[in-house]
Amino acid sequence: MEEIIKIYNMRWGEETSFRELKYAIGLNALHAKKRQLIQQEIYARMLLYNFCQRIVREIKVPKKDKIKYTYQINFTRSVHIIREFLRKKWKESTCRASYS
Repeated sequence: MEEIIKIYNMRWGEETSFRELKYAIGLNALHAKKRQLIQQEIYARMLLYNFCQRIVREIKVPKKDKIKYTYQINFTRSVHIIREFLRKKWKESTCRASYS
C-alpha cells in the first residue's frame, strides 16, 4: 500500500498538468482535421500552457499575518487573463501594421 501511495504521489503532478491542458487551455476539443494541423494545434496549446505556467510561477502572493491558509493563484483564471492580454496585443500590432 505504501508503494502505491508513493507512485500515486509521484504521478499527481502529471495528472494535474494534463487536466489543465485539457480544460484550462482547451485541448479537449481540436478544430483541425488534417494530421499536421492537429499537431500544430497541440503544440500551440502546449506552448501556451508553458508560457502561462511560467508567468503564474513568477507571481508572488502576499502573505497576511492573521490568515492561516496560504493562497494559490487560480491557473484557469490566469490563462483567461493572459489570453485576453495576448489578443489585445495582437489586435494592436495588426492595427498598427495596417496603418503603416
